[in-house]
Amino acid sequence: MTEVGDYNLIIRGLNEFQEVLKDGETLEGKRPQSDLEYAFWKCVESRAGGKLDTKNSGNEQTNGKSMSCMQNFSKITDALLGMYLPQHEVHKWLVQQVGPWKDLAAAIYYVGCFLKSQKKRSRSICDEKLFALWMSWQCAVPGMKFNKFHGMFCCICRFVHTYEMAGRISEESNEAFNATLANAKTRLRCMPTTSTCIETTHARTQSNLNGEVLDDKVELQDSLTGFRVSRVLQK
Repeated sequence: MTEVGDYNLIIRGLNEFQEVLKDGETLEGKRPQSDLEYAFWKCVESRAGGKLDTKNSGNEQTNGKSMSCMQNFSKITDALLGMYLPQHEVHKWLVQQVGPWKDLAAAIYYVGCFLKSQKKRSRSICDEKLFALWMSWQCAVPGMKFNKFHGMFCCICRFVHTYEMAGRISEESNEAFNATLANAKTRLRCMPTTSTCIETTHARTQSNLNGEVLDDKVELQDSLTGFRVSRVLQK
């Protein structure tokens, strides 16, 4: 009935509770659950130039890396096949799976290049690439649905058929202004208050996007760049 006795009882109860938690069922984490999945993750990063984002679902790729991964996906499948001997059951299973995986990666890559282009897009080519993507998706993961595929086959396809373009309204076009905004924020970090910094940033951003101001600014930058290049060539 002393304080030391109460403390020992509490510690003993917590230790028993911890053992019960260890024996219970645990949820699946975002990390690889098998040797084959771990090898796939490492091959995506090392051989294909991709990058998996473990903060979300663990299977999504970060921006700017998924296209490289799809382009070099055959390197991933070759590495996975090399993990096991030909007579191994996992190797036999992979031989049947890597073919549809390669076709799906190639279809995703071609559709991505088509939609990211800034040029005028053909309606018939759009339909052909989307149909190839749909066929390869059904062969690789039959019966699996995907919300983004619904938007691609319905909304994006309809947009390309209407305006015969896609890249100019993609997210890359909107993100192209981020570099200019980052430069403006860098110059305004020394301001005393956050509200003043935000107000000045918006004011300068709107003025820089004004048609007359933007044309004069571009002309001035071109003249300065040409002047510097000519000085360098003279030297």
